[in-house]
Amino acid sequence: MMAVVERYRAVMAELMELGLDALDVPGLFAVLDATEAGRCQLPVIEHQAINQISAQATPEQIGRSLKKVLAARLRIRPGEARRRIADAELLGQRRALTGEPLAPLWAGTAAAQRAGAINTAHLAEIGRFFHQLPCWVDASARAAAEAKLAGLAARFGSDDLRVLADRLADCLNPDGNFTDEDRARRRALSIGRQNIDGMSPIKGWLTPEAPAAPPSATMMRWWRCVAARWPPANWGPITGCRSASSSAPRCKSWKPPPGSPTPARAPGCRCPW
Repeated sequence: MMAVVERYRAVMAELMELGLDALDVPGLFAVLDATEAGRCQLPVIEHQAINQISAQATPEQIGRSLKKVLAARLRIRPGEARRRIADAELLGQRRALTGEPLAPLWAGTAAAQRAGAINTAHLAEIGRFFHQLPCWVDASARAAAEAKLAGLAARFGSDDLRVLADRLADCLNPDGNFTDEDRARRRALSIGRQNIDGMSPIKGWLTPEAPAAPPSATMMRWWRCVAARWPPANWGPITGCRSASSSAPRCKSWKPPPGSPTPARAPGCRCPW
């Protein structure tokens, strides 16, 4: 295996040294087609490696979580490492407890990726489709939808795939029936890293009832969740960020002072703290 990897590196080095001046426009497009197909196929090897490491490595060998190890070794963000691990679980080859090989969870999508026909943007749209699918859709319908989307992804770009995926979702759920469990699975509120000017981005998904309430009432409920866990009387100055003069917890580096009470979350509370 390592001999093949070395040949791959040698061929890549040779290709990068070659000039493209002698090629005409059709030839240049052919080069782009080949490099794009190769870019789409590379994750297939990556999936196998990640799944093998996950199955074989012990905590003593790697010292920390697989996500952190990948992020440090490959010099990528933890979120990107998390995405690659999730993709490997869905698209990589699996084995049963008795050792026999099993098809990937997304068999059609994995086959299209192995053929070099779909890219990461296509995968994101397929994942978005399943994330929004109601929980009551059965396994057979999900498998058929995955195979259909894989075929569409091999023919269309990611923007067109999003439109087609939305149409397929309407066919599976024409009445738009979503349970409270479906909404609870998606609702969230996240505050991003503080910017150089002291401002922080915020994004999330609200339940259908939240937009109907006055904004002030919604924000007051959110603020009460924060104040219930860390009473303002016990707040200390923020340290470790650019807004050290502020007295409010406005960045991720803020920590409650030692001894501050941290009461249990109220029922239904989903605030990021």
